[in-house]
Amino acid sequence: MLTEGKPNTQQALKHTQQYIQMQEIDGLFSRCRAYLLLFLGWLDCHEGHIYRSI
Repeated sequence: MLTEGKPNTQQALKHTQQYIQMQEIDGLFSRCRAYLLLFLGWLDCHEGHIYRSI
């Protein structure tokens, strides 16, 4: 019984670690997207200035 339980526990731990990594990647992507949207909004505000300076 115990020998059967050990691999299952390790497998569950591995799945949990993979899930946590996926969550971290999702968080990173949403943070990057937020910064990108912020930057695009800033570009929209300053678009005229940029075109004049070119």
